[in-house]
This record gives sequence, C-alpha cells and structure tokens, in this order.
Amino acid sequence: RALLKCLGEPQTRFRSVIVGGTNGKGTVSSLLAELLQEGGHRVGLYTSPHLHTQRERIRVEGQLLDKDCWAEAVEYLDDRSRDFASAGLGPFSKFEALTGLAAWFFAEREVEFGIFEVGLGGRYDATNAWDSELSILTRIGLDHMELLGETLGEIAADKVHIARPGRPLISTEAQEPEVLEYIARTCTEKGVLFESVGAEWMLGELPGRPATYGENARLALAAARSLAADPADEDVVRVVEAHRWPGRFEVAQDAPLVLLDGAHNPASAQALASELEHLGSEWV
Repeated sequence: RALLKCLGEPQTRFRSVIVGGTNGKGTVSSLLAELLQEGGHRVGLYTSPHLHTQRERIRVEGQLLDKDCWAEAVEYLDDRSRDFASAGLGPFSKFEALTGLAAWFFAEREVEFGIFEVGLGGRYDATNAWDSELSILTRIGLDHMELLGETLGEIAADKVHIARPGRPLISTEAQEPEVLEYIARTCTEKGVLFESVGAEWMLGELPGRPATYGENARLALAAARSLAADPADEDVVRVVEAHRWPGRFEVAQDAPLVLLDGAHNPASAQALASELEHLGSEWV
C-alpha cells in the first residue's frame, strides 16, 4: 500500500478484478480478459509466472509492453521509491514491484478493467492491497503448505481474504465440499455476495481440452456477465474455443502427440493424469 501511494494510487483509476485459488488462475484471468475485450472493453491483465520475459506478466489489450515502455516504467518506479527504505518502510519484493508497475501501466494506458492474478495465497498477497470490485476463487488444493497451512480449510481461510463485504465473490461447485461450505459460510458472515457456478461447460463441446478448462471457462464467463453486458453465446464460444495459454495442456506436437503442462501440485498432477488416461494408455 505504501508503494502504491508512492506511485500515485494508480489502482483507483480503473475497475479491479482479483483472481485467486490454487489451480487455473492464469486460465481464468486470461479468458476473462478476452471475453471483456470481445465486448469492447479496454483491459489490462497481470499474471505470473512468465515463460520467456517478465514483460509477459503485464499486458494491455492482450499485447506485451515493448522494451522502451518497460524501461521507462522501471525508471519511474525507481525514482518514486528511492527513499522507500530510508523512510522506515522497509524493502519491497520483486513481486510487489511488478504488481505496482502493473497498476501504474493500467492507469497510464487508461484501461477500464485491470485483472490481477494472485501470486500466493490471498490475505497478504500484493494484489490484495486494495479493494477489488469482483473476486474469483478457482479450485483450491494443497500447495505452498509451508506458508498457507496443512489442510484445505486452512488454505481456503487464507485465500478467501481476497473477497470484500458488499461485493461479489465467484467460485466453482467443483470445490471440495468442505471448501465450498467454508467459503459460503464465511461470505455470509462477512456480507460478501457469494455465487457458485457449475463445473461443466454448457455451450457445446471443447475437443482436445481437459475438463478443468470447461470449469475455468464457466468461472470466466460468470465474471464477465457480472461485470459487463451479457456477451452473446456465439461470441463466448468463439473466444473459449480459440483461447490458448502456454504450459496448460499445450499441444507442442501432433505426431507423436506431445503435451506441455505445468502441473506442479498434487491436485493439478492428478487432474493431468486423469486427462491423459482419457487420451490413451501409452504415456511417457
């Protein structure tokens, strides 16, 4: 919050959406951005991690920022935060710096919506330093347990902090029952407007996509409908069918079939194994 103040409170100049959870955050965030852009809205997207360059993390209208713009922004950040530590505010992390840069870029480029993917957890994540208009929780699993807790309940308790009283939180019915019950109860206690959406994609088939993709698409569509005018079904289908997010069930080669997937925790690894079994038994 102190860093954002140094940057001129850029997060107040657009409508914010925060996307938390364990798996599927990048897919939901990027799909939501494309659905809003399809509706004529100017959108900024902040995701992590990156594959090739840090500039992938901050996009406006789906485009990476060029190197000159990036250098200018880093110089501005350095100028505005030079006395940060000496003022008794302590050091800030690389992720906090990137989050501040994203908010500043979005404000400077006059986006209508800024979509922020949570880095880790929720309660103390840099993306949760201000009040977002809408919160999304993808499916919650066991990950970063040394920081967030040993059980699904403890992890959910950290992540649900991205929600705000009087504002909507959207999650999926595919959550484990104990997690869904905890989220619903907490939202009731705190006055959060909770909505759970189905896990199955209802607008046709999604050949070559894992089941979790349909689940994440449902979340993105529910969020788009909550934020803006209801997109036409044919526009939604076109966006969802064409969407690609590198490293998520990515087809790198057709013959023989080579898939790239960054499944990095038990829940995502189990989901990946299940999807591979549907495609065939001979996997290396």
